[in-house]
Amino acid sequence: MNLRTRVLRSSVARLGATFASLGISFFMMPFIVRALGDHSYGLWVIVAGIETYYYLLDFGLSVAASRYITVQVASENEEGVNEAVSTAFAVFTVLGVLVAVMTLVAAGIAGRFAQPQDVWTVRTLILLTGFGAAVGFPVKAYGGIVFSHLRHDLIEISNIVRRVIESVIVYWALSTGHGVVTYAVILVTSNQVGSVYFYWLANRL
Repeated sequence: MNLRTRVLRSSVARLGATFASLGISFFMMPFIVRALGDHSYGLWVIVAGIETYYYLLDFGLSVAASRYITVQVASENEEGVNEAVSTAFAVFTVLGVLVAVMTLVAAGIAGRFAQPQDVWTVRTLILLTGFGAAVGFPVKAYGGIVFSHLRHDLIEISNIVRRVIESVIVYWALSTGHGVVTYAVILVTSNQVGSVYFYWLANRL
């Protein structure tokens, strides 16, 4: 596949993934809020907001690692690629451990801020999302391999499929009376499946 074809396919796939994500969110969001209720959904929004702060620990390292790996791939320097990926993996693993520690601390002090009847739920949500983010950090080391080959199409197509399956499972779970913890388990599991696929794709490339 030549460069022009890869760029075109990646662009179309990314555009399609954007519209697919908007469409899924448009139909699913009202259902999720209604099924969980204002209180439970509010807890989820707060915990999910905490999770986003973990990614500030990236400090732009994922972009820097991807750029350096891309240069090594373009130079066909296999040793340089291995060194860059290994170094990035070590750094992101340390950051992942730091996220795990911060998650334990956040879960430990949750009782000071949450209402007594919500403490268990909040702590469970914090642990699920936090450890999910921690496990996903080392996978960032492989981003440069995928992006240097301009195979965004494979990533975006897999994201569309994953979001559709995820939405079907969420709809079934919430329709049958499951709550916010089950919803979090589904989303975290879906993200881990995406990370496994990303790792597998990087190794294939």
